[in-house]
Amino acid sequence: MANKKEFTIGLLMLISFSAVLVFIFLPVFDGKNTLDEVDDLFNRVSKSSSDKLEDIEEEAQENVGTEVSFTATADDAAQAERIVALMSDAGAQASAQDKKVDVSGDIGEIMLAATDLSRQAFDNESMEVTADKTGKEKPVPLYDWFTAIDTGQKDLQSAGEFDNQKLFLELSEKAIEPAYNYYGIEESSPSSEAIAITVALIGYVIYTLWYGFAILFMFEGYGIKLEH
Repeated sequence: MANKKEFTIGLLMLISFSAVLVFIFLPVFDGKNTLDEVDDLFNRVSKSSSDKLEDIEEEAQENVGTEVSFTATADDAAQAERIVALMSDAGAQASAQDKKVDVSGDIGEIMLAATDLSRQAFDNESMEVTADKTGKEKPVPLYDWFTAIDTGQKDLQSAGEFDNQKLFLELSEKAIEPAYNYYGIEESSPSSEAIAITVALIGYVIYTLWYGFAILFMFEGYGIKLEH
């Protein structure tokens, strides 16, 4: 061993790094671990910048009066019936056969109905929910909208209706998906969370360097060096 002292320092740094890593995954924050807590922090401060609903609503208004026909594919027959109900509420004609839902209606009105529900979810208004694989509550009606619009835009793409397909794609990506993902998350401004954000970012940098130097000291202490 080239330098026992340097190797020992690196080994101790690696052991302490591992101990902190174990702590990071412990549910010490009301049942959440450190990664969950940091994830919640950045979700809160990023929520406002993800709100593009007004842009989609304006686009929907511009396309009121444009007829569209498409076929949506549900996960199962029960969801297909729920999608029929959503489209009917939006003023469209819809019928289901097993998992397939044929829809004809005003694309602008369909988009307005979807953005209206997206706004309710984005504002955390109460609605039917289900738990995802992590146990987090997700709004069922919005997932039904996502399924209808996502599979519908693929059907429009196959039919060569690219203008309508683009409208549905933007509706999904800028309205439905953000509202679904941010449901239940309380919005915070970056300025109000400045200290927590700073601590998280500095902590990440220090922790990354901690591991890097631990490996460096161990390798050099053992006698392994990179030379050129």
